[in-house]
Amino acid sequence: MKPPPFTRGAGNGKVLPSRTNDQGRGVASLQEITEAIREAVRVDPGLGKTLKLDLHGDGCIFLDGSAVSNEDRDADCTLALSKDDFEDLARGRLDPATAMMRGRLKVRGDMMVAMKLPGLLAKGRS
Repeated sequence: MKPPPFTRGAGNGKVLPSRTNDQGRGVASLQEITEAIREAVRVDPGLGKTLKLDLHGDGCIFLDGSAVSNEDRDADCTLALSKDDFEDLARGRLDPATAMMRGRLKVRGDMMVAMKLPGLLAKGRS
């Protein structure tokens, strides 16, 4: 059973595209993920500091307030994980604490910023 796609965002009304591959993994591009995050933080990101999502070889996403880019800059908090794992987190299929315990998510810097990510992702699902 597939979880429901996000219900708001730019373009097609979804935060992340609901396309999946044969293994049920998301297939959103870095640009689609960046645009989805940009839409989710448009009004109030609630982070208060900078955050970088390091998606390993697929690029990175940098958040500074409501500004979102693909710049590889220093941030108050850096989350390192694969693009597939980020999509699973965003869709609610992967718990952040579980991802950290299994080594699929690494946090560098201000842990309090990292703890705000689930709330940011939940904005995209509401």
